[in-house]
Amino acid sequence: MKKDYLKDEAKVVIAQKHQLNKSENKLTEINSILSNIQSKQEADDLLLDNMLSDMEALLSSGNNAIHTPCQDDILNIEKQLEVTIDSENLTVVQELDKVNFEKDISWNDYLNEVENYAKRNDINLDLEFEKMFAFENIELVLLNKGIEPSIICIDGFLSKNENGERWLENMPKEFMQYSIYYVKWESQSFLDMAKELFSPRLEKLLFKVLAPIAIRDIIKVWSTATTNAEMAGKSLAGLLHNQNKDFILFGHSLGSRVINTCLNNLSVTDKCTIQEVYLLGGAVNKNRTAWYNGATIVNKNIYNFLSKNDKVLQILYKIAESSKLEFDDPIGRNYINIDKVTNIDVSHIISGHTVYHENLSNILKRC
Repeated sequence: MKKDYLKDEAKVVIAQKHQLNKSENKLTEINSILSNIQSKQEADDLLLDNMLSDMEALLSSGNNAIHTPCQDDILNIEKQLEVTIDSENLTVVQELDKVNFEKDISWNDYLNEVENYAKRNDINLDLEFEKMFAFENIELVLLNKGIEPSIICIDGFLSKNENGERWLENMPKEFMQYSIYYVKWESQSFLDMAKELFSPRLEKLLFKVLAPIAIRDIIKVWSTATTNAEMAGKSLAGLLHNQNKDFILFGHSLGSRVINTCLNNLSVTDKCTIQEVYLLGGAVNKNRTAWYNGATIVNKNIYNFLSKNDKVLQILYKIAESSKLEFDDPIGRNYINIDKVTNIDVSHIISGHTVYHENLSNILKRC
């Protein structure tokens, strides 16, 4: 069986579902037009019935005087009976697009026709395929109801009780006019391990605790967490793709990796919904190619806040990422060198990986 056979079949199903939805919409449109025609016909029938009643009443009135119609009377009657067609008010039912299909068409040719249909109808088959297998453990929680653009906040190291209060408690006043959402996603139980390692007080002791067993456990949990972050990013992109709203994204730590994946998935669409992005202590690499495509979907700026005091990213990130043969540096300690990104060093404010939330107002003043 061909390696991508399942994906190809899924694309066909996506195109067929789109055609079905379009057909249902077209039937609704036609039914509405027919209903309007029927209403107009009923109104005309009523008018004709009234005219016939008037004629019968006139004939039965006993008035035997014969009236010979003049030319003006005839013209007047003809005008009333005349049917005029207003071309400007005609409703034209457009023909449905379809996947070209012939009896003896080959599978590959049919797939090409599906691809062509998708292009004509602005369907991103790859993105729709990802949405079919969307990561289930992503949830948007409304923290604050306000105006657009909506703010979406994403943490990196979660616990089961995390619900976004830290973002809401520290969000600057000027941002509180917007709707604020919090993304809950499954980063495994990384916080349980991180509680000891990631506190600012103990970051200096990281070298002492990174025994071989600890390193093995960290790599295992980190690998799961990064995979989940990328899946959550794809799910978030699928969620935002068809929204008729504008968004501002905030991400801390692995939340920045969620955003990176989300932007890269949205970049292959023609729809732009992201106004600004704020990355805090990002646990994702600074590679230019990792950010270049995603940045194109952002209307305004991407702000990358970094701190040289972040020992978690300096040590733990390096160890965990090296297990995947990824040796680039994290954005939480380094610049992203593309035009749309504004890099802001907040080392004089941020003493460690976990203190970004409580200093949110101060670091945003640097924008």
